[in-house]
Amino acid sequence: MNKQTINNAIGKVCKYLFVCLILGICVSDVLSQSCDGDPDYFVFTDKTGDSYAIVIDSISSICGYNICQCDEIGVYDGDICVGASVFDGNWPLAITAWKDDTQTGVIDGYSAGNNIRFKIWQSSTNTLFETNGTYERGDGTFGNEAYAKLWLCDITLNVNENEYGQLPSIISLFQNYPNPFNPCTTIPFTLYKRAYIEIEILTLLGQKITAVVPRQYDAGSYEVTWNGRTNTNENVSSGIYLYRIRADQHVQTKMMVLIK
Repeated sequence: MNKQTINNAIGKVCKYLFVCLILGICVSDVLSQSCDGDPDYFVFTDKTGDSYAIVIDSISSICGYNICQCDEIGVYDGDICVGASVFDGNWPLAITAWKDDTQTGVIDGYSAGNNIRFKIWQSSTNTLFETNGTYERGDGTFGNEAYAKLWLCDITLNVNENEYGQLPSIISLFQNYPNPFNPCTTIPFTLYKRAYIEIEILTLLGQKITAVVPRQYDAGSYEVTWNGRTNTNENVSSGIYLYRIRADQHVQTKMMVLIK
């Protein structure tokens, strides 16, 4: 493959990323256009007999959580996963929860009347979150009405180690808004324990433009604003930029678009 072919390919990718950013699509959706039908993270026993349908309409925008294609949502009865689905980028998301087969001698599904719990596995960061549902149909217990219909909110980090023995990230960096922007934009993030935070604005080549409010933060949700200027107070030109957050040894990066 010659240099011109490589440059053309890079150019097409950059244009595609630009369009996706304008439309508000997750970067991970661009890098992985399709997901296998079966969950990778959540493990459960299916076809145990009876089942219960759960329909998730969406995740509330007030949560600040930006679910991406290939993330997974698992349904739990206590500590037992009883069903899960992979998010393909479209709502609503249907999940089949499987009832315990009492003939097996082991608990392999839900019990009618028990509370429904949800967990979200963020595939891009290998991070596990817990969440609750607000129900349009059903009362939050397995077996109530013909099926459950709800939307998710109250999303919190699961502080337990994941199956790979890694601690989940202590931060969640969300998409800036507005995006595209001119000249200012807001960058929201959530911190799950006290840490020193630095948010850097970078070019696509990784060159540092400026750092936004590096200081110690307590656990909580925050927003910082970038005014489209460098650390020498010069206006930057239109284009795609990176913003990167550092908290202890944890780093997350997203892209944004400035249009003048």
